[in-house]
Amino acid sequence: MPVVAPFPPTAVRAVDLSPPIATNMPRWPPHPDVAVISDARNYRQSGYFAQTLVLSEHSASHVDAPAHMHEALADRTIDTYPVEKFMGPAKRIDLSPFGFGAGECATEAQVRERLDAEGLTLAPGDFALLRFGWSPYEQPEGERRHWERNSPGLAEDACRFLADCGITGAGSDTLGCDAAMERGRVTSAHGHMTYFLPRDILIYEGLVNLAEVTPESYFIALPLRVAGGSGAPFRGVALCPVEETP
Repeated sequence: MPVVAPFPPTAVRAVDLSPPIATNMPRWPPHPDVAVISDARNYRQSGYFAQTLVLSEHSASHVDAPAHMHEALADRTIDTYPVEKFMGPAKRIDLSPFGFGAGECATEAQVRERLDAEGLTLAPGDFALLRFGWSPYEQPEGERRHWERNSPGLAEDACRFLADCGITGAGSDTLGCDAAMERGRVTSAHGHMTYFLPRDILIYEGLVNLAEVTPESYFIALPLRVAGGSGAPFRGVALCPVEETP
């Protein structure tokens, strides 16, 4: 199927939405740690340099497929989706002015308020990029474990509203997108369980640099095509329009 950007490709800037993959980087608390074995192969012993990566499918910036949370949807794995599923027009919804804390959830009214503030309307096929201002990857090294166990999320009515708008994907600068967490305990996950994954709305977690993304952009997040994967890491980018000077 054709893929059309909402603005001329000569008038965009690219914003990198993915953190570097590094040993012991923040991850969803129950998931395995990430390890980058930097001396797996070196010039002196092997004649070439190559690192070994040890990581979960849900590491760094990554996308969740329905199979991740729903046994009845075990056939909907990340490798079954066409590449076009992972790109399209996006609306950034900046929720950071509310200053949500750990375990707190944005409501439908608050999501609508921020859309109205930016003059945005969600259309079928859009990606909703939620900026909470909470990325654990953008915190000081010593504070990352706190930020990976504590994050805001979305209330049930907000998840329902986004799904009913016909979005194709929801992403955020937290580790759980809609899933709110306090001290490692999930307090809400209506998108994962009811409104997003069961409706084929994939979930993109662990984004960075959303403060640099314009309210409207073109989102691209191509995951590794893991056979039977419940999800996969991706390198994400937002193509943002640039005002051309006369």
